[in-house]
Amino acid sequence: MSDRLDFSLPQKKEKKKIFTPANILLMVLIVLVSITLGLTIFNRIDLKNGQQNLTLDPLKQEELALRLQKNHLYLQAARAWENYLQQKKTGKEKTANIYYTIGKLYKQAGYYEKAIAAFYQSELTYAHKNLTDEISLHIQESYENLGNFAGLRNELNERVGLAENPDNAVIAEIGQDKITASDLDKKIENFIDLQLSQLASYMPEEELTRQKEQLFKQYSGQDHRFNMLNQYIVEELLYRQSLEQNIAKETKVNDLANQMKRSLYAQTYLNQQLASKINITEGDLKNYYQANQGKFIKDHQPLSFNEAQKEVYAALRREKEEELKNELLQKLKNQYNVVIHSSKLNKTDENTGN
Repeated sequence: MSDRLDFSLPQKKEKKKIFTPANILLMVLIVLVSITLGLTIFNRIDLKNGQQNLTLDPLKQEELALRLQKNHLYLQAARAWENYLQQKKTGKEKTANIYYTIGKLYKQAGYYEKAIAAFYQSELTYAHKNLTDEISLHIQESYENLGNFAGLRNELNERVGLAENPDNAVIAEIGQDKITASDLDKKIENFIDLQLSQLASYMPEEELTRQKEQLFKQYSGQDHRFNMLNQYIVEELLYRQSLEQNIAKETKVNDLANQMKRSLYAQTYLNQQLASKINITEGDLKNYYQANQGKFIKDHQPLSFNEAQKEVYAALRREKEEELKNELLQKLKNQYNVVIHSSKLNKTDENTGN
């Protein structure tokens, strides 16, 4: 036999390559799909559990909405009321009232488009006569704040219309918007009321009425009306331009506007309270004059009652207003649990050594 022993080493078999680029890409895709499916399932479970945990019964949802509203969280309160309406079936009148509240909340939060939609929803749900004028005013103000003058014009035309009478004669136009004689009259009336509001506390009612009539006559002349119309147009143009430049979104402007609004509301409420409780008769004036004649002197000579009647009225009204104002403010301080920490007022000065 010539068979020889083979002392050569056996050759290694070539292994197949597993980690080819195609295989790696496939594995990556499988991992990504698995992660995505896992997250989707997890999120659904989590969302479901979250909804189960966060869903409140209608009574608690109403309590939540009221609490948010009370604490001036307007946007959150509006959404809470919307959730309440989704959960609770209410009568048409109550539903309309809630939509009206939602509209006001969205408006206070600066979501004017949502506010308009809520106000319309309130009107269409139930024709509440006591809210008609207020809703109309809120809608018009919301359109103005949006700078949507076309919408505002359509809103006014739909609610009022332009009847064929002298008061609605078009006296000026800004683009497609029309200014009527009644618009100008309203502007003049507001201007006069603003002027007289500074004197209301110091004039008898009949004197105030007489002054208003005189001012109306004064502004009924063509020259005065033309000047007021120009002022009206200038103010409207600047107002529109300020909206286009987003002036209303500037923090300082908003803070100032809010402060002015708060002051106006506060002063209006105070004036209403005082006007409803102060009733000065001629007998009151004479008694006050007799008790305080030394206060009414001109050129070192005492004035008669007739000569000093306006001054007597102003002085007596000031005293009554001060007395009633103090009573009202004390009542409100007690109602809202006001506490003033006087000892801490100049804490900063003490720390800085000033």
